[in-house]
Amino acid sequence: MTGDRARLVSRPVVGTVLSGRAIGDRAKPGVAARPCTHHSTAMDYGALCREAIIKFFPKEASDESFAVFEPTQGGVNNCTQYVTVNTQPPKKYVIRVYNNACNNKLVKWEHDILRQLQSMQLSFRVPVGLPCPEDGNTFVTLSNGTNAALFELIPGHLPKLSMVTEIGKASGELVTALAKCRGSGDSPIAPIHDLWKVHHGVPSKEVFLSSIQAPAFDGVRESMDFLAAQLELMEREVEGFKLQGLPWQIMHGDLHYDNILVDDEGVTGLLDFEFLATDWRVMELAICLCKYVGEPDPLPYLKLFIDGYATTGSLTRAEMKALASSLPPWSV
Repeated sequence: MTGDRARLVSRPVVGTVLSGRAIGDRAKPGVAARPCTHHSTAMDYGALCREAIIKFFPKEASDESFAVFEPTQGGVNNCTQYVTVNTQPPKKYVIRVYNNACNNKLVKWEHDILRQLQSMQLSFRVPVGLPCPEDGNTFVTLSNGTNAALFELIPGHLPKLSMVTEIGKASGELVTALAKCRGSGDSPIAPIHDLWKVHHGVPSKEVFLSSIQAPAFDGVRESMDFLAAQLELMEREVEGFKLQGLPWQIMHGDLHYDNILVDDEGVTGLLDFEFLATDWRVMELAICLCKYVGEPDPLPYLKLFIDGYATTGSLTRAEMKALASSLPPWSV
């Protein structure tokens, strides 16, 4: 990584990449969800999904034929599957078993914000959870302490590099709507720009700097030293942004084209609100753009997206300047 392209790792947008929130490493189509070991011990997701269905349908789900599960294209951070329940008529949902170290506060925060968004007149759908008959909550706690939710199915498919302007418009609309939402207490997730708190695997700057001195990194020592220097630069830039009074609000935190559904008419739904947090408003736009800047010729995508975003969202001059410094120079 040399020259202008190396500057990408020195920019705050990379905070989203380092946090793992904007990488979008989705499961391969047709591959069933499998036990995951990050954030928690390995779990039997098949059994947990069935346990969750019994909680949402306590009278019917004792019959195992009542619910039929099938894999989705997503679900990297959690176990996410389609489930068709044999009601009259049969209905298809998306079931999620959270893999977040049994963080009930985080799930409650997500569902509280989703309820507020559902009350607004938006041009797209957001996830709507099925209430549990026992207490009316849209998520349940399972026998191992983790949480699960059953969401209404939103039609559509992943857009990848299509409908960029429409995605920009929907993204700006969501950012504007989230500015009106209020969380119950402080956000359970650190701001993305807080580099040493956004990922459980890197608990502090000291741990990171110590870890990269291990012999295992000797083969890439030059790259590790370069990365450490770029992170120092990033920290200084973040401190500068803190003095600029950038607008602060609730943000989706993982808003990019792998968490958006479209059809032939436009955007049908925005998904995966599990990383909702409070941060500088402009960070949301940086995350939105982070996948496009990795394309061989990113400028047309950035222009199309921002053209759409500008019709429903807004940025101050200070935010525009911060965003410009967040993007690699070859993309603008």
